[in-house]
Amino acid sequence: MYNVTTVIKFRIRDVNRTETGVSLYQLHVDSITMRTMDGFFADNPKKWNLSKSFLFELEPSGVIQFVHIHPEDSYELTTMKKAIVGTMSAEFRKSDDDAWSYEAVEREHGGHIQHKYTAIRSPTGTVLHKIHQSSDDLLRYHKRTLHYDANGLVHFIHGIDNVTTHNDKDETPYRNPTLSEKEPSQEFSGDFPAIRAFAETNIHLTNKWKYDAKDFDTLHEGLHREGSAIKPKPENRQNLSSIQHEIEKLKLCVLRYKERTHPNRTECLLYLRHNLTHLVTDDFERFFTNALLRQCAEKDTVCEEERDVMIGILAYSNREETQNLMETLIFKNNITSTKELRRCLIHCAHLNNPKQSLVKIIEDLCFSAWNQEQNEPTRSLSEIQKGACLTIGALAKTLREEGREQETARITTKLGSWLKFHNESNI
Repeated sequence: MYNVTTVIKFRIRDVNRTETGVSLYQLHVDSITMRTMDGFFADNPKKWNLSKSFLFELEPSGVIQFVHIHPEDSYELTTMKKAIVGTMSAEFRKSDDDAWSYEAVEREHGGHIQHKYTAIRSPTGTVLHKIHQSSDDLLRYHKRTLHYDANGLVHFIHGIDNVTTHNDKDETPYRNPTLSEKEPSQEFSGDFPAIRAFAETNIHLTNKWKYDAKDFDTLHEGLHREGSAIKPKPENRQNLSSIQHEIEKLKLCVLRYKERTHPNRTECLLYLRHNLTHLVTDDFERFFTNALLRQCAEKDTVCEEERDVMIGILAYSNREETQNLMETLIFKNNITSTKELRRCLIHCAHLNNPKQSLVKIIEDLCFSAWNQEQNEPTRSLSEIQKGACLTIGALAKTLREEGREQETARITTKLGSWLKFHNESNI
């Protein structure tokens, strides 16, 4: 765990209101300081120009959906400003009760997100709790507690964000553990360990004063209006020739450590994965084709380990070319071992938007255990068939969520027929 504390001082001023009730505000960042647990301190470490204007639109409901950004602000600075105003975005529904609750779907950088709200009347105003938790692709827990005064002005916000990678698609809803509880255990296959990011946010209103309105008319100049959701950072693709030497060094580093959980091995592996998954398309395809069409000599454990690493990186990547390469280099390649195929199947269970051809390959691997003549499953399943059936079951859920009803019906009908003959002792 590595702790970084960031202190941001900023001002917000009311600019104007529209006929529809939308309020326009300006966010101005005065300073940014960072410090780490080992004593490092930096004042505006990226030396950003903090003078550029940034506006956001507050709807009557309390939700912030649009911002106005300056094109000269860097991606990182724009993202930070969006994160600040996003923390203040909450759908506030009034009530005469002392306590009330409701749910709302709001658009954020992760898409349309369901939130649960609980509001409690306090002596000075209202305390509003806003919570989201899910486990579809990541274990996510986000909570905001907003303290409003009697006039509806937010004077304090406390936020917790807890995200863990590598969700195993367990159907049990994830909830943030209390101090006395252990976090839910997760077992993962492959080289990449679970990564947890935890952030705690505190926003305090420290002062209020009147602004000079003489420059309000110029605040919009040069700004671009866009959604408040944080956009993915544009990828900077590299040519293999420019980083070939670095890739070879990282491969040697990974293969040097036999213990998969060794911190140095994990660090080298993460850098290797980053470099390979950011190659330009032609080099990306060429590199993995050369790596996975290479057949290892008998008892060449170094070669086998390198293939295993490359399969893990390829299967873990999320590029348009990935599924095509997995089809040709792993599933249709007769030198692929049982261990390699099983590992690839584990990764395939988590695919988003799986290709029809890849789904069909996995489906055929699973149902190859079906005895066509006797119209029943064979008495025993191979390790590959077991893995394929587990994966196709997970993919059926994904296909249904993506609205691919015909493919879902085909798979679930076959699985349903199979379950009529289910015998745990044979499986």
